[in-house]
Amino acid sequence: MPVALECKMQETISASGLGPRGKSKWLCREIERFLLTDREGFVVDAVSFFEDITSHNKSICFRPTTIVQDLLSTWFIRVRKARPEMEGVKSKIIRAAVMNSIFDEDLTPFLPPIDISDVFMAI
Repeated sequence: MPVALECKMQETISASGLGPRGKSKWLCREIERFLLTDREGFVVDAVSFFEDITSHNKSICFRPTTIVQDLLSTWFIRVRKARPEMEGVKSKIIRAAVMNSIFDEDLTPFLPPIDISDVFMAI
């Protein structure tokens, strides 16, 4: 990930009260929050979006929990089915989760459009 993003992540971790040794705990919490969604398109599109805007000049290490390992394995398959050409899927999922958390953006614009043809509106 970019050095500036890694610095911002460290600031966010410290501000959360976990301190410098809380990186693994923070990362696991944010990855879970990002992946425990019923909106598959959201995760796939966010990973694809962040794939295009991130550089890889800083590595981060953390100790994933069993839950995070299972989630990453599940989402690896889902993302690869949607984007078979994508390489480094797990790393990109982690980066997307970090960026989603740090910037706390509403990434809804990157979701696939919702088909409203079956929605009945009462006037």
